[in-house]
Amino acid sequence: RELMEVCKDFPEAKQHVIELDMPEGMRAEYKRIREDIRGYQDVTVCGRTYEITSGVQSIPILRAFCNRGWGGDRDPTSTRPEDNPKSAAIMDCVQQARERGLQTLVLTWHTDYADYLAEYLGGGARRTHGKLSQDERARNIGEFKSKGFDTLVGSMASMGVGTDLPDVDVLIFAETDHTPAIIEQSWRRIYRITSTTSKLIIFIYYKKTVEETIYKCFNKKQQLSDAMLSDQILVGD
Repeated sequence: RELMEVCKDFPEAKQHVIELDMPEGMRAEYKRIREDIRGYQDVTVCGRTYEITSGVQSIPILRAFCNRGWGGDRDPTSTRPEDNPKSAAIMDCVQQARERGLQTLVLTWHTDYADYLAEYLGGGARRTHGKLSQDERARNIGEFKSKGFDTLVGSMASMGVGTDLPDVDVLIFAETDHTPAIIEQSWRRIYRITSTTSKLIIFIYYKKTVEETIYKCFNKKQQLSDAMLSDQILVGD
């Protein structure tokens, strides 16, 4: 049986999707990088140069560009988060949560993006991911649980399992994954049997990019999985 069938008064979890349009200049740069990768030409994103040996490299490189590879007319190696609509949208969601006294968990796939967002969001926001020491991760998660600060930015790899945060109100997926199980394990960190308040789960991505492709892939798999489970028949011996 599903959780809502067992716990009639269990609070609901609402999902909200924010689709963003890239600024014209950013879109042109995105397309140029994509074509260079297809032509096996070296590309530079966020000050890092990648030697292209396979078309598969386009996925992490283009995702990195979506995260923080745009600086308008400035050198893209010295970008400001507020110039990137995606980072600005995340900040807006976090600020609205703060105004309501709510705690927010932001999840990324790349650890460097977690570092980037934790610094940008300010207000005492902290980070947790596999590149930090175990003591630092435990300390940050412990203080977050005790409401020492309102925003924790973590990687899905480090937060997907083993951490319960039932008092968190808002979860933002700054990046997503192809696999529904990984996404579900992540939002189950805040949506627990012990939860007493409703939850808001937000997905943010750029339209017509690899981010949208990954989100739609995950969403389609989730729909197929839900359809299979809803039609499941239990057969006796």
